[in-house]
Amino acid sequence: PFLLTDDVAGGNNLHWPVFHRCGNRNLTHAFRKHVKLKKQHEIIRLGMVIELLAKKCECLHVLDVGSGQGHLARLLALDKKLGVATVDLVGSHLTSAQRFDHQAALHVQKKKTMEIEADARDPSCRLPRHVELEISMATTPAELEQVAEKAWGRAQSSVENFVLVGLHTCGNLGPSMIQLFADSPAARGLVSVGCCYMKLNEDKCEGIGRKMAYPMSSHVHALGDVAALSYQAREVACHAFEVYTRKLKESPLALKIHCYRALLEKLIVDRYKDQRHCGLGSVKHAASLTFSQYARKALEKFPLPLPDEDLDSPELELAMNEWQCVVVFYSLRLLLAPVIESLLLVDRMLYLWDCRIPSCLLPLFDPSLSPRNLVLLAFKEGSHSDKPHVG
Repeated sequence: PFLLTDDVAGGNNLHWPVFHRCGNRNLTHAFRKHVKLKKQHEIIRLGMVIELLAKKCECLHVLDVGSGQGHLARLLALDKKLGVATVDLVGSHLTSAQRFDHQAALHVQKKKTMEIEADARDPSCRLPRHVELEISMATTPAELEQVAEKAWGRAQSSVENFVLVGLHTCGNLGPSMIQLFADSPAARGLVSVGCCYMKLNEDKCEGIGRKMAYPMSSHVHALGDVAALSYQAREVACHAFEVYTRKLKESPLALKIHCYRALLEKLIVDRYKDQRHCGLGSVKHAASLTFSQYARKALEKFPLPLPDEDLDSPELELAMNEWQCVVVFYSLRLLLAPVIESLLLVDRMLYLWDCRIPSCLLPLFDPSLSPRNLVLLAFKEGSHSDKPHVG
């Protein structure tokens, strides 16, 4: 029933451009500026899918949730000619997104001055409209549609239908937008790419429906403890399996970083038991450093003191001789990453089917460039006013 899968996966309507890591010319300068190669790869492919889904849903508008600096939104508005609104946290990236928008618009105007001027009143040619709002499990469909009203200037009773998009939505943001899509009549299509699964909150949201970020579907919920995922399991699901495989082959010595990290976390937990999941700074060229050098760099933003005698203990250097054992253990854990991520994403897909909304998962990106490469696609056929409640 989900013909879009054939269109995208089979390439019936799409001709995927060749992506060159050394410099991508499939995007004009307007859309490459300020954008890393990984993000270029993502937005060019996702932009094509969103354009196809918008046509299938007969939508001229896109609502981009967690849009960051607006690279995808900019491409959709200026290249795909869609009316685009973005939703992000208050003050998160609004200033830089607007600055980049105007830079891109100036570049486009230089190349197509007559076209832009002739069609200046067409809403599909406007720059993205940026709206500040925190999307959460408690956000209502009415609040989402108010964003559309604010962005596109429509009375709430006649909000334009739109495609709801989220590229690498962190933690609860992914499940929140999926539930909003299911509940909002104006949201006709969904394009969702998740990330940061360890930040999922498995507690129920208080209020009507008592929604949960995981499990979402009735099937996975019925599995009970069998499908329970710890913080550690969800964190493993975020790792880059293909990238790690390449490192094992090309530069195994660089993987000493895993032993460094494990030793440092042990030191922290020995002193501060409540800091088991603390954030540590990334350290460049860690394999060329001693453990104490690495630890001091990684702890630069750590809020609590760690004594020098802990970091300079001779026992730590002896433990470093076992770094290969840590790499073996880490590799075995990583073999489970695709299984755990599949469970999380299939749960989201099944939730939509619970709501009688056709959906599918599609591997869209090159996983060696973009490890979170699975895209959840969905669209509504006909009326969903009779959608069953899924608790």
